[in-house]
Amino acid sequence: NSIWSYEILIRILDENNRIWSPAQFLNIAKDTILYAMLSKSVIMQTFELLRKFPQTHFSFNVSAIDIFDDELRGLIIDNLRTIENPQNLSIEILETEGVEDYDRINLFVNQVKQHGCKIRSMILAARILTFIVFCR
Repeated sequence: NSIWSYEILIRILDENNRIWSPAQFLNIAKDTILYAMLSKSVIMQTFELLRKFPQTHFSFNVSAIDIFDDELRGLIIDNLRTIENPQNLSIEILETEGVEDYDRINLFVNQVKQHGCKIRSMILAARILTFIVFCR
């Protein structure tokens, strides 16, 4: 058995060495500038890892909020243009409440795929699962 990919996930380590999962802070952060800063940090660290370990596959998650943020979207596209191994990156689009602008999400998907990046969609996975449950 070998590791195929590393998923970059955000956690907070507090002064008592307690690890906070995203469920404990991310919804609160979404209402502040902190959310974009956290997303930017994950994106930048992922691309740094891709440059440092070019033969390794990495992935990170984005929400519609990230995709609709011009700066974050541009950060992803600009970094994809400058790395030698965009095929070693998967971006997972999370299912997010209020996602209605599928054209804009589709545009982002097409842009990153042009650079060889892989896309995984939790939106589609959630809808398929809902359909399966409904059919039972």
